[in-house]
Amino acid sequence: MMWPTSRRSSRKEVTKSLKTALKVTDAPTLIETVKRHTDVWASWPKSDEQFIPHLPTWLNKERWTAADPQPRGLARLSPVDMGRAAAELLAVETPHLRALS
Repeated sequence: MMWPTSRRSSRKEVTKSLKTALKVTDAPTLIETVKRHTDVWASWPKSDEQFIPHLPTWLNKERWTAADPQPRGLARLSPVDMGRAAAELLAVETPHLRALS
């Protein structure tokens, strides 16, 4: 199962919520959205896992229709991604910094 272990619920609750959600959308849409959301959540620091919704809550509130969650902090970024982020910050030109160089 892709859902974060600490945020899982009972099979009975999940089954009920899933049946309701499948009346509104199709399974491939749910699977693709769950994959995108869980990929972002996997990069979150352990202390932020409490903000990941339980699966029945996510299904009941139709969170697959909402925007994808955003990465938090620099937790688990690869060295390449950290380098890109640093390059973006350095590429920003501000007048007060230009005067110092």
